[in-house]
Amino acid sequence: MVLNNTFNQRRPTTLRAKVLVVGDEKVGKTSIIQMITSDGTHFPKQYNMTITVEEILKNYLVPNSSDSVEMYFFDCSGKESLYSKNETFWENGSIIMAVFDLSQPQTLRNVTKWMDRAIKQAGELSPMVVLIGNKKDLDNDYCNTPERAQDIDSVCKKYGAKFFEVCAKENLSLEEPFKHACHMYHELFLNRISSISSS
Repeated sequence: MVLNNTFNQRRPTTLRAKVLVVGDEKVGKTSIIQMITSDGTHFPKQYNMTITVEEILKNYLVPNSSDSVEMYFFDCSGKESLYSKNETFWENGSIIMAVFDLSQPQTLRNVTKWMDRAIKQAGELSPMVVLIGNKKDLDNDYCNTPERAQDIDSVCKKYGAKFFEVCAKENLSLEEPFKHACHMYHELFLNRISSISSS
């Protein structure tokens, strides 16, 4: 975490967070990021596989605060054969956004693999984890079943993650997981200030 101001001044502070967006290919990671960073105006009309790691910046103002969080999104390829080539980009992540396709059970089962890798690459950091189910508009036998709810609950408990359902294509609930991550990251900052002040 990088701070632009000293603790004692507590003027408006800008926090910087490295956000790893991980998950299988074709689950919509790039679509989510592009919709978020374009304020919902740009949804990719055709699929283009992410070959490397693409970095995109989005600034969030923290509600009820004069502070802000600069989120540096690292759009990580979900193709297994490309992971070893891009592994160094995964280092020192502050926030992990793990994305799966709500209509494809296997992508939820696979998401733990990507989360484990991101946590390992974080080194001494303890990144917060957000689980995102994309393609809320699609419906199949797996959607809205006790089995899916149990699978999601199991992942959230294992990683201390909060779960959000979104639809990048329809721009449904997209801001919610990112606002949550921003708020939690800022709370962590305030807790550290409080800990330093009281010591």
